[in-house]
Amino acid sequence: MFSVSIPKLDYLAGFFNLFEVGGIIDITGTIAGSLKKPAIAGKLAGSEIHYQNFPIDSIYGNISYENGIINFEDAGFTGALSSIDSLAPIFHIPDVRGDFTYQGNIKGSIDNLKGNVTAQFVNPAYRNFQLDSANVKITLDGKQAEINSFRCYHDSLLIELTGEYFIPLLRGNLSIAFYDVLFNNEKDIDQKMSVLESTGYGNISASFDVSDNHNLVFNIQGKKINIHELLTILPEKIEAGGNLDFQLNFSGTLEQPSCELQIDVNSPVYEQFFSDSLKK
Repeated sequence: MFSVSIPKLDYLAGFFNLFEVGGIIDITGTIAGSLKKPAIAGKLAGSEIHYQNFPIDSIYGNISYENGIINFEDAGFTGALSSIDSLAPIFHIPDVRGDFTYQGNIKGSIDNLKGNVTAQFVNPAYRNFQLDSANVKITLDGKQAEINSFRCYHDSLLIELTGEYFIPLLRGNLSIAFYDVLFNNEKDIDQKMSVLESTGYGNISASFDVSDNHNLVFNIQGKKINIHELLTILPEKIEAGGNLDFQLNFSGTLEQPSCELQIDVNSPVYEQFFSDSLKK
């Protein structure tokens, strides 16, 4: 049986050249087996942890080590910040504002972790750009990470992002949809999503494959994107409109790229200029 208490995490972190770290950590457990094949089972509890002004209010879980494998059981974490201090911004990123809360849990071995993270944001902002609210849910299932839903709200505009990333294959896909909503209730939106799809402001879909460093592949397609409505999210008013379709195909490397872009704008409008269509 062993017990370790670290009342000032910053003192220990300094030995590993980690700075701006603080909090309290308590570990209890047992050690069995032999020196060559130890078996360790422990329980971790932490509180008031912070790293570069990012808060981790609590961290907990059961951790075991046996046959060279680290395993997590009933592990989780939570955190919240009612207001980002402009004099002590998170990760020293200036001009970031807003409130947020988050929570998550994990289980399994290091090479096969499963769990999820959810987060909620109120009035998130960066410089002059601001949203009313946002929320996100991400799940990890072994070799696959999935953005189940990332929803951002600005007045009556809802932007929803979903996606998947296959970790060993280094491949993934993303989908962004734009909707006009007059409600901000998650249950209502889930029930009425089929209606929203028929009254939306367009969508963007993307796929990527970065498994080969000598041939990165990105394909991005946009359909029926309402330019005027999307521009309302910007802090500066821009008099522009039209429905945008586009296709972007990229392959190769950043040094030797191969890129193809097709653009089609129906009824384009910019200030006093308007036309029936614009293609490139």
